[in-house]
Amino acid sequence: MDYQNDVPYTTSCKEAAHKGIVINAIKLGGVCKDATEHFKAMAACSNGAFLTLSQDAKDVVINSPYDQEIKDVSFRIEHSKVYYGTAQEQTKNNFRKTKAIGLYSKSSMNSTNERSRYNMSKSGKSNWFGTNELIEDVNSGKVKVESIKKEQLPEELKGKSEVEIVVIIKQKSKERKSEINQLRELSKKRDAFIKEAKLKNSGDESFSNSINKLILKQKSEVVVK
Repeated sequence: MDYQNDVPYTTSCKEAAHKGIVINAIKLGGVCKDATEHFKAMAACSNGAFLTLSQDAKDVVINSPYDQEIKDVSFRIEHSKVYYGTAQEQTKNNFRKTKAIGLYSKSSMNSTNERSRYNMSKSGKSNWFGTNELIEDVNSGKVKVESIKKEQLPEELKGKSEVEIVVIIKQKSKERKSEINQLRELSKKRDAFIKEAKLKNSGDESFSNSINKLILKQKSEVVVK
């Protein structure tokens, strides 16, 4: 709270509350008791809750038998992205594609699969493929192959006839649709597996379990109101 030009948390929390955002403050361990009053204040001014957990309240990662397959399917979908547009647009989008692909070797299995799960949601889909993705834009009717300038075609399609390009897009679209359907089914199985595993370990003091219990309680209170 002593940074230059910093906005006091009391101001930030009130702004959050005004926008309907609830802040739940969680303090780990019994040291630094002076911070407790501030944690409580953060929660109080945004209609949230204050929790204390022991310092060793570790998060629990639940692995499922579907994890590797989900990762493999997601990886193939990332590789299937094809971008068109100006040289600058293609460079920007292909950089994002390369960066997304790189996450598969750098991130944990759990975080990679959670990301895939988010990508399939309504809010995540636009982020998943971004802008100027040829297959998505042709399928949605946003763009027609004949309207794309030759110099704005992706490198792999330059020099091909319009008929050849349409055939390639149709094939890639069919493959992607199959992959996404497979990913959706695998994710459902993974969610069911994790839900059952969490029920078996619901008594454990873990970060996730504590958060889940708190959110479910708050959700029920909102429904009652």
